[in-house]
Amino acid sequence: MKPVRKYQPNLSHAAQDARTRRARARPSGRTKLQQEQKEETRERLLRAAQQVFDRNSYAAASVEDVIVAAGASRASFYRHFDSKWDVASALCGQVMPEAWQLWHELAGFGNPSESVLKDWLRRRLALYHRHRSMFLMMREAVALEPAGAAAVVRTHDEVIHVLASGLHAFRKALARTAGGQLAHIRACLLLMQLDEFTYTLAVRGWDVDNEIAIDVMSAQIKGFIAA
Repeated sequence: MKPVRKYQPNLSHAAQDARTRRARARPSGRTKLQQEQKEETRERLLRAAQQVFDRNSYAAASVEDVIVAAGASRASFYRHFDSKWDVASALCGQVMPEAWQLWHELAGFGNPSESVLKDWLRRRLALYHRHRSMFLMMREAVALEPAGAAAVVRTHDEVIHVLASGLHAFRKALARTAGGQLAHIRACLLLMQLDEFTYTLAVRGWDVDNEIAIDVMSAQIKGFIAA
């Protein structure tokens, strides 16, 4: 007679089921705390980076300088950022919602008068002035980093798409025709001029009468929109 085999439960499956039940029952507080700590570390690294860039300049600063200033480890830094340029881009990203809001406002004006454009320019200048150290750092980073020029071109293209939603002159710049290509070049040149105008006046402190400069720049924008 063959011996009767007793039922042996699959202990590995049972153990796995038990672990799964415990994991489901475990409160999410620990995960939430870890996420908060991760975000706090990222913010600490960004604050330290801005301080280091202000003190040493972007060119002279190193990733190691940022790590030391933040009191973080190299592993923590590279968990959040790939490079010094990545940190600079993240600092710029903190300001971009305000900048994009201004672009959307300009698109919504339709056919703005010069007085409306002058007020818009004053608010754009105020934005640059409030975040002077970031724009100063970012101008240097864009000039030094291989990815800088492409980032500016990409941003200008995105701005043109936003402005095209409400301004016909920028809508023409999106047309896939010879005339559209010409309009696109003119739009990019205007945005380059506007970038330089805002940076030189608000960040570099160009020694001119601000209101006269605003008059000239608003006329340039109006001329493009009306063309």
